[in-house]
Amino acid sequence: MTFEDLFAQICELLQRQSRVSYWALKRRFDLSDDDIEGLKDELIYAKRLAMDEDGRVLVWTGGTDLT
Repeated sequence: MTFEDLFAQICELLQRQSRVSYWALKRRFDLSDDDIEGLKDELIYAKRLAMDEDGRVLVWTGGTDLT
């Protein structure tokens, strides 16, 4: 799976559920700590689609349209 595919799947999951723990993302997508950090960089800082809550939960802030 490419990073773009993974990113799209995680965005869709976050959009549906609004909040997802990093633990759940690691288990569901078989991600390493480095993978989680990269996703956080992309989602929180680069794209501004999510925010971190207490270093444990990713919270969707990007609205409903991913295009």
